[in-house]
Amino acid sequence: MPSSSFLARFSAWARHTPEAPALSAGDRVVSYAALGRLAAGFGRAVARTAGPVCVAPRRSPETVALVLACLAGGKQVLLPPAELGSDALVDLCGQAGCSAVLAGDGEFVRLARADVRPAAPPGLLLTTSGTTGPARTVVLDAAGLDRFFGWASARFGIGPGVATLSCVPLNFDLSLLDVWAALAAGARAELAAPEAATDGARLAEACGRADVVQLSPMHLRMLTESAARPLPGVRHAISTGDVLPPRLAAALPALFPRARVWNLYGCTETNDSFLAEVDAEDALTIGAVPLGDPIAGVRATIAGEHGETVTGAGRGELLVSTPFQARGYLDRRRGGIVPLGSPFRTGDVVERDERGRLFPRGRRDDQVKVRGVRTNLQQVEAVILRHTDVVDALVTATADPAEGHRISASVRLRPRTRLTGLQLRVYCRAKLPATAVPSDVEIVEHRIGRTANGKRRAVATSKEGTLS
Repeated sequence: MPSSSFLARFSAWARHTPEAPALSAGDRVVSYAALGRLAAGFGRAVARTAGPVCVAPRRSPETVALVLACLAGGKQVLLPPAELGSDALVDLCGQAGCSAVLAGDGEFVRLARADVRPAAPPGLLLTTSGTTGPARTVVLDAAGLDRFFGWASARFGIGPGVATLSCVPLNFDLSLLDVWAALAAGARAELAAPEAATDGARLAEACGRADVVQLSPMHLRMLTESAARPLPGVRHAISTGDVLPPRLAAALPALFPRARVWNLYGCTETNDSFLAEVDAEDALTIGAVPLGDPIAGVRATIAGEHGETVTGAGRGELLVSTPFQARGYLDRRRGGIVPLGSPFRTGDVVERDERGRLFPRGRRDDQVKVRGVRTNLQQVEAVILRHTDVVDALVTATADPAEGHRISASVRLRPRTRLTGLQLRVYCRAKLPATAVPSDVEIVEHRIGRTANGKRRAVATSKEGTLS
């Protein structure tokens, strides 16, 4: 993540245009010089730490400044999922060798661990969702991110006098464009209020202060349903993080009348890899929005059912290699880096039509998207089954127009136990990200139906599919 090159660019903006806005949060505006001073103010706290540090990813100018301070202090910075359960957070910090958890409000928690790892080059550590097995820590590549910042600023016109919108926690890879690419280019990042994530009117208000907005289909749907008027100030509207339904795509030109509308595909491990300018009429005609063309430098292939390369029209798993991709996963036991492999297996199933267009067709595994976050149903099930009072459990997902999917659990208990569904949800909150906690828990007395090989009988998925 932000490398010495990034820090040099940020420092140059702070020197040459000190009063230019770097961040804004509603009526509050923080200049490049002021952000630099905020970062310097965290220097003492950062100096008290050894090895990597964990930064609570609350979206605020102080958190951005704290990350800058950590990078300037030569630290690797772990940004965990914002609502990760306490047990899972401690485990994740242990895997990364973090010596402390820091927060932009000044909170400092020293972690009493004997396995603090030696210093590594400064950079950012993001994580997978934490529901595909234990959360995997992704080590981003500084040079790759510098290339990404250059591509993003050129493609979407990000620079001085331009504002991007950030409406997700800083641990999301969307922030690489929304916040860090903006600061590298001398632009302003508008940090939306937390309420904007669930309130369409507040989100529309935040969008009205930005030129470049990058949102999930869930948030775009919120806007189309609640925006009182169009948003003519937006110049680039980017849909990312999940499948863009064609009817929603068709509604976006009216919402953003002066914007170019894009569909952007990628994942945490590889960063962005495909981009399409949305043709609303075409999307309605064919009933889908294509992934688009590979970004310059991206190589992509499709692997068929038996690993063969699909060369013409056909379906299979998407494999990609990008100029922006991460170095690899942090090794949970040895502390080294496990390379991603090139090309990287995304787990996403795509279909190529006769014209060469790629369309999303779901995933190879049991992952679904909940509020834009990949969630593995088998891992949720495994967490529930670890409870001492649980005999069996079945976790399923049903399509939900607002959240993407809604997770439910059917649970059979040991005889004469009094565990309730509410108590089980509280247990899950400590072990899983908030998006993976079942919305409904049903306590059943009968055996839970499964196929002969032990798999679920049925897992409902969205008609539109799921995508990273």
